[in-house]
Amino acid sequence: MTQPVTTQQSFAKVDDDGTANAGTLGTTNANWTQTVDQPIRIRFLLNTTAKDEVDGYSLYQNYNGGGYAQVTTASTEVKAVASEHSTPPTDGDATTERLSGPDTFVAGQWVDDGIVDSMTIADGSETELEFCVELIGADLVDANTILFEVHFDSGSALDGYTNRPTVTIDKPGPTVVVNALTLAGSAPNINVDAPATIIVNALTLAGSAPNINVDAPATIIVNALTLAGSAVTINVDAPATVVVNALTLAGSAPNITVVPGAISVVVNALTLAGSAPNITVSAIAGFATPIPDHAQRFRERAHARLRR
Repeated sequence: MTQPVTTQQSFAKVDDDGTANAGTLGTTNANWTQTVDQPIRIRFLLNTTAKDEVDGYSLYQNYNGGGYAQVTTASTEVKAVASEHSTPPTDGDATTERLSGPDTFVAGQWVDDGIVDSMTIADGSETELEFCVELIGADLVDANTILFEVHFDSGSALDGYTNRPTVTIDKPGPTVVVNALTLAGSAPNINVDAPATIIVNALTLAGSAPNINVDAPATIIVNALTLAGSAVTINVDAPATVVVNALTLAGSAPNITVVPGAISVVVNALTLAGSAPNITVSAIAGFATPIPDHAQRFRERAHARLRR
């Protein structure tokens, strides 16, 4: 007995910035990097041959090769979510043709629960299904990958997959702000062993200054410090951008050690009564000291982060 053959032919990323058929469409069959904890849509083109297919469909994901799991409103790693667009689509809205397949188009569905209701794809026809989902940052590791497939609503895989989207996870690290402190004794010691942005800003220190140890990709901004004792010590052992800006130092100046992988080091606008900076570079790194234009730019960036 002849059975229908339904294949996932192509896909595209769709930004969550429009109605069911108006979100910004990415390049067909182009994988992408996706920031966690924000809605994103994935659009699939399915076609059927040999016989009409009457079935429902569900979205499945495979995180870092660990096996396929259904995407629902309560699933881990990836969950189905409603659009956050100002005029959001409604679950079940009909899709129009956007991925430009060669076959006769049959309207599909836009869904925010991961489940496409039963529909008919006639023999020799194609349809487009669009799923609104969110990568759950708490369950994922930065730079790992997720593979997506459409399955029948029974959970069985389709009859074939010509293209599957692979999404690389972008999980930004936290921002740590040490701001506007007046300290008579020792200052904060900061150890970075996960991706992060560290801002040490507007400190007045009578004793020792911050020691910052970086063992993970990071951005370090040390800005507007007045130091009566020892100055900042920064050890960078991972890809990082280091900015030391607008310091007034009565004692020793910053000690900065940069080992393989550093991206750039900027030491700018220092007022020194004692020794000058000690900078040891044992890797390829961009280096500048001083560059007047950096002072205002990095102050503005630091202040913008503080306002958030």
